[in-house]
Amino acid sequence: MYHLEAVDKAMEGQSDFQQNSGVLTKIFSTSTAPKILDFFLDHKELDYSIREIAENCDVSIRTIVRELPKLESLGLISANRKIGKTPLYRINHELKAIDLLS
Repeated sequence: MYHLEAVDKAMEGQSDFQQNSGVLTKIFSTSTAPKILDFFLDHKELDYSIREIAENCDVSIRTIVRELPKLESLGLISANRKIGKTPLYRINHELKAIDLLS
């Protein structure tokens, strides 16, 4: 259950090679996306704030804020609940691709 329309829309304006690449290439177009997915794959049981994700992935909060919507649009990660105004994110356990990546 990939949301490929969102990926294709995000890829507009890139080179022919990148446009014809597979889904994983589109997901991992930056070095941050794999870091985020690795973190969530290692910590499946809980949900995390943007600050916690940034600290554990050793990247800035701004970078996480930029990357999370891409992963959400693909259905890999979702905002699970909120504590106050802070959204907490969790990996999508229902997605078969997550089991394969594990």
